[in-house]
Amino acid sequence: MNERERWIIYPLLFFALGAALRDKFTQQVTTDRLFAGKILCEELEVIDSEKPDRIVAKLSSNPPQRGNPSADRYGVFLLIDSEGKELCGVTNNQLQVSRIACNAVTVLDPKDPNRALALLSAAEAAKPDGSTRRLGSLLLTDSEGVRQFGLADDQLVMRQIICEGLAVVNPENRGQVLAALGSVAAKPGEGATKSERFGVLALNNEQFGSLHGNPPKRPLENQPPQEPATEDEEAAEGGKEEPESSPAADAANEDESSAEPAKTPADAAEGPDDKA
Repeated sequence: MNERERWIIYPLLFFALGAALRDKFTQQVTTDRLFAGKILCEELEVIDSEKPDRIVAKLSSNPPQRGNPSADRYGVFLLIDSEGKELCGVTNNQLQVSRIACNAVTVLDPKDPNRALALLSAAEAAKPDGSTRRLGSLLLTDSEGVRQFGLADDQLVMRQIICEGLAVVNPENRGQVLAALGSVAAKPGEGATKSERFGVLALNNEQFGSLHGNPPKRPLENQPPQEPATEDEEAAEGGKEEPESSPAADAANEDESSAEPAKTPADAAEGPDDKA
């Protein structure tokens, strides 16, 4: 090899060695496309093409727990928005997302993956003119396929309702309660330290609390003040006096008072000498 060939071969050799060892020193590889059958890494990050310093997606594992280095490790997948907030996260069999757009959501029985326990989907309802419209539907069933709860087209179907109160409002004025079913606390009686509660039904601003099974009459709390009775009501109450005795009843009373008491056998045995 002459001198001129050495000046050509040696620079190329050193350039090839430098290119092969560059990633070993810089710990970084830059390329437009990477074709590989399998990639082994500890973390995979997707950056914004316009802002390389911003990460938009990350695939890694959960960080080790302090004080528990032998804890289970699991994969973590995160999607990040332009402000650095997490849009979606999948970790440890949990999906964390602020919004889900889908056609239906089905909840399966963990012991029987072929059976659905809850279904949130769309349904069709008929209009008065014969056309149909789309609306949301929620259906809950048990492990035996029996429907426990249904909600669709402003209709609620269920077996039992457990609540503290139930109110029926005016469709034209939501603030007006037409009927209510709830409870009222009665003031504690003599010797009692705790108030007692019982059910009350209210219809059209009129309360009915004299149903069978109520406790003894006591002043109720949170009761509206009663309006004073009018003159007509007082007159009606005054007219409810005891009826006057009739002449026939008076005569019967006089006869009973004037009648002598019946003699007993002992009185009949007494003679006139004994009386003297």
